[in-house]
Amino acid sequence: MNPLFESPPQIDIAFLFGKFPDLALLERQGLSLDDIGNELIRRKLHKRARQHRGLHAAGPQEPPEQLEWTRTKRALHQVLCTANPEFEAIRQRLRNQAGALTPHLLATLSLWLAGFFGMSLATVTPLVATVLFGIARDGIDGWFHPAEPLSA
Repeated sequence: MNPLFESPPQIDIAFLFGKFPDLALLERQGLSLDDIGNELIRRKLHKRARQHRGLHAAGPQEPPEQLEWTRTKRALHQVLCTANPEFEAIRQRLRNQAGALTPHLLATLSLWLAGFFGMSLATVTPLVATVLFGIARDGIDGWFHPAEPLSA
């Protein structure tokens, strides 16, 4: 049994696709959930780079989009699919929204994650939408496929 949901959450895919057309477009292209998450971040970073031409920051060797998607995916997996006590506060907020609709799940998780990582809400929200889409498509226990094993 999932530590958060007594029954699988009802996620409105049409709502997610309506709010995030790129998510719908990438899904129709047959991309994996990881490829969708990485592509959404890549597009966000590309747009940001165009807005701030000439500003370059030294960064990690791994592409930044992969790092952001992996961090997002792992954090939401910890919240939604484990009993890790570090994330009990956000789980309690989600439990208090029993029967919450997709917009409430999206907003609550996005606001929490933006604060948790210190990332902008505009960057985080499409990634949370991607996770919710994955849950709707693959189930609460089937959406998460780590590229490498999680550390203990």
